Amino acid sequence: MSRAIAKLLSKPEELVSSALKKAEDINGNPSADVRLLADNYQLTRFKIAQLGLDPNDTTGEELYEALKTKFTADSLQLDKALGLSGAAPIAEKIDKAVQLVVTNGHLPQRWLLKHPTAKKLLRQLPPKKLSKQLGYRSLDSLLKRENIDEIWLAARQLESRTWQSKMTKAVSHLDSAAFEARRLQVLALPDKFWQGAKASRHFISDFFIGAAAVWPSGLESDSHVLAIALGLLRELEKLSGSDLSGSLGDLNPALRWWLDNSCLLSSHKDGPVSLNIHDLAVDHLRGRSYQARSSQHAAQALLDKLARSYEYAPEKVAAALKGIGYNLTDDTNSARELAGAHLALEYAEAE
Repeated sequence: MSRAIAKLLSKPEELVSSALKKAEDINGNPSADVRLLADNYQLTRFKIAQLGLDPNDTTGEELYEALKTKFTADSLQLDKALGLSGAAPIAEKIDKAVQLVVTNGHLPQRWLLKHPTAKKLLRQLPPKKLSKQLGYRSLDSLLKRENIDEIWLAARQLESRTWQSKMTKAVSHLDSAAFEARRLQVLALPDKFWQGAKASRHFISDFFIGAAAVWPSGLESDSHVLAIALGLLRELEKLSGSDLSGSLGDLNPALRWWLDNSCLLSSHKDGPVSLNIHDLAVDHLRGRSYQARSSQHAAQALLDKLARSYEYAPEKVAAALKGIGYNLTDDTNSARELAGAHLALEYAEAE
């Protein structure tokens, strides 16, 4: 069974075999991996058949193209339901995606940095690159005229790693009085924050202020609202520490087909094909081909399901599976109420 899981995860068999043996030994050999593979195999075959393909005679590339076709069709249906044409500007699509997630994302509350405290910290550590980006010579003018959440989030994207480390350290020294319970939020950053500023990510978020946003620089004009909304949902999952995939069906009824696909991977000679909608969304936004396809989200979901299937000593199991890609601070793990140093620690781990 370790060979089959290794193929799905694209990991060395010896490494997977060793990790699974440790997890099994900790729990008295319950054969959780056998049940997981059986469930994955049966549901994947069922989903492939629903796409109009033969589960016994479908290549990885044929499956991937069928999934792309369905993703595109569902994306166009959602765009149409929102009153958008294919020629709609990217800014309008982002606004629609933000509205969609805010309305249907069931955004939870977290302990977040109070705005006066955030301003105080920014005075101690001025975001010089952001000030230059926005054309401000005075920090006071920046803090007075711009939204503090937008300033903080953009600074987290633009400032140096040294600045990031200093800010994280500064937050770690705060006590619980510096935080308050607020609902997570999704921001639509004004053009001036990101135009001309290159970034490696299209989606950004910050644990301290509990906000997520799209960074549109480099985002293709033909990107669909669905892919943008999914990217925002993933960022919110990181902030909330909870699985928000249930919100998917609320975005549009047509998307319910994807709801139980999160950990599905179809094994093929040239590698696994993910049925996870987040992997399809990433490939859509980045224009990836079959050869460059993503399976990261499905692999993490599969490992998470495997880890949760072991009932005894979950921390030891997580440590055993870490070597094959299981993330101890994965965004689908249980949320923790954090303040002060604990909040800073989680942010540092996520980075």
